[in-house]
Amino acid sequence: MTWNGTAGTDGPWAEPCAARPLIGRERESALLHGLLSRHRLVTVTGPVGVGKSLLAVTALRARSRVTATALLLVRVPELAAFGSGAPWPGVPAPAAGGGRTAAQRLVAAVLAVLGGEAELDAAGEIGAALDAFTEAVSEPEHREPVLLLDDVDAVQAGALRLVALLLRRCPVLRVVVTARRPLGLGDERVLRLAPLPVRSGLGAPAVRLLLEHARTVRPGLVLDAAASAALVEICTALDGLPLALTHAARQLDSLEPVELAERLRERGRLGLGDPAADLPRHRTLRRALGTVEAQCDPRDRIVWSRVGMFAGSFTEESAAALCAGGGVDAEQVPACLVRLVAAGVLVPLGDPAGVRTARFGMSRLAAEFARERLAEAGGTTAAWDRLARHVVRIAATAGSLWDCGAQAQAVELVQDERPNLLAVLRRPAATPEQADALLPAVLDLWFWWVRHDPDEGRRLLGALLARCSGAEALVHRAQWLAVWLGARVEVGTVGLDPLGAAWAAALLADDRAGVGRIAFVQALAAWRDGDPEAAVRLLREAVELVPGYAPGGPSAATVLAVLALVEAEHAPRRARRSAWRAITWAGGSGDGWSCRLARHALALLDAHAGRPGPAARRARRMLAVQRPDLPTPPGTAALRRLAEAVAAQNVGVREGEGVEPSAASRSRRAGRVDARDAVPLPPPPGRPAAVRSEVCGALRDVAEERVGLRPAEQGRIGGAQRASRRN
Repeated sequence: MTWNGTAGTDGPWAEPCAARPLIGRERESALLHGLLSRHRLVTVTGPVGVGKSLLAVTALRARSRVTATALLLVRVPELAAFGSGAPWPGVPAPAAGGGRTAAQRLVAAVLAVLGGEAELDAAGEIGAALDAFTEAVSEPEHREPVLLLDDVDAVQAGALRLVALLLRRCPVLRVVVTARRPLGLGDERVLRLAPLPVRSGLGAPAVRLLLEHARTVRPGLVLDAAASAALVEICTALDGLPLALTHAARQLDSLEPVELAERLRERGRLGLGDPAADLPRHRTLRRALGTVEAQCDPRDRIVWSRVGMFAGSFTEESAAALCAGGGVDAEQVPACLVRLVAAGVLVPLGDPAGVRTARFGMSRLAAEFARERLAEAGGTTAAWDRLARHVVRIAATAGSLWDCGAQAQAVELVQDERPNLLAVLRRPAATPEQADALLPAVLDLWFWWVRHDPDEGRRLLGALLARCSGAEALVHRAQWLAVWLGARVEVGTVGLDPLGAAWAAALLADDRAGVGRIAFVQALAAWRDGDPEAAVRLLREAVELVPGYAPGGPSAATVLAVLALVEAEHAPRRARRSAWRAITWAGGSGDGWSCRLARHALALLDAHAGRPGPAARRARRMLAVQRPDLPTPPGTAALRRLAEAVAAQNVGVREGEGVEPSAASRSRRAGRVDARDAVPLPPPPGRPAAVRSEVCGALRDVAEERVGLRPAEQGRIGGAQRASRRN
């Protein structure tokens, strides 16, 4: 872009960008003033289109008006002018008298050095121009002049040497630089700009900016509830990036906010633009990001295009797994990520020096641009295959962490990788082989679906089971989880409902853990249906069948803890023994979920026995150890209700009021509800219940509608189970 500063006195120059409102940057503007008052070099950094130039120009002009200091604003011309041999546009013209002022002479020398037309020599023109400028601003009212070097990304190395010389030769000069990355000089202070925040409502800075520009092109814009929600959606889709918001506002001249939001969903964001934009590279978002890509190393471009496949944040190891190959070695990926962070393409998340693994994020615009470039190169299919294999490995790692007792780490891993997991698992499998490859990932994450996201697990499991090849060893392993989540599953020609088919396969494979987990799920269903006696019998069978440390499902300690919850109302002594057995067993393996369930049962037992103090303390201790950065585990609301109920009961006892029988019965009823809420139960069946069948062993006292066996099959399977138990 041509620099449109005008010749004049040694005072302030005209700003190199059109005057626009500075919305939502009050804090950053104050920070820039503070940094510039204490330091001689400040660099304003941030991704493309974040508003670095506008902030610097507006803040410096305001400072110049207050302090009456000299201000020189220099914008580096477009990259297209480099190497053309033509003189750079924007060099100040001579004044009316035929000669340049000291400020014009310095600006011309700066542009000549940055453009490669002159060597950086302290004894050359730049030194002479700097000496003349220093002498010109030696008046008291022009102390501490400020030089703004705007948009130096294309000439970063030259700008670094030039700024070092300027600061050394002119002790009173202060320099502000705008670029996507810092210069790296010793006394440099960096002000990093982020996109504008997007919150619900029209008061968010991003929404205010969009609305301000929209009313400039369309003064009569009327907002109703739908239009207001659409504006928030637009700002979210554009990541609050000011350049993108100004382009979107131009579209509201002819489109309603709801129509623009729908168009962004259907056609993407990169096509947004403004032909009248000051900078040619800012006239479309695709062109703006293309300018950033053109200044990247070839390997960085490859990594950028591939990490765009991630739907959420990712680690360095994940990036290496996805990007290695095709001209990029795995050991080169970390350096590429660092350079992309410096270029404003990636954003480091969390504390880089913290104990957690560093993660990287990417804006929706940068990710969409990356996927577009990857599709142009024909690498989308290969990238999806790599990402799918990586997701399967992540799920297996999370399952292993859960089974070995690192349950908080397992939940944390799934929470961090959830967008990437869902992006792959939700993608329709093209072949049965792909479904077979992805199904183990869903099964390894059973604890996440059951505890935190049953609806998503139900959909994924049902879709993959319907598409997979039907291998019995894989499909029947999923049946107990499908019933627990309430997934509608057809098992082909087996002729049985899911649990019946799973039981038959587990029995033939001598899979004791599988049979025990089938009994466990059926016990939960019986408890849900108000049959605690059947639930207790099934849970006792499951305790005998599930090995102590069997991976891939609820452990024996979990079964014991649930048994204690079921027995808490009718058999408190047995419930207390079961709870302490579960705690002892789980404590040795680090099974935090089982310990939580068992302690929940002990709190209920204390409440039912008239000991509100111990019950409240147990509930409060369990609530206190919950990590706020992880999803809330099931049963938390029940624990809070229990703590409140026993606290109220304890207050009544201290005041001498006692607890009336009706209040006590209400407390017991509340405790029974809390016990059910402590464990995720299978959803109610969608078809009417049939006559109960007497199936011995692990499937005893289970409703026929859950097992789905005809009378003849009931007899055959019941006999097989009895024979299996005798053997």
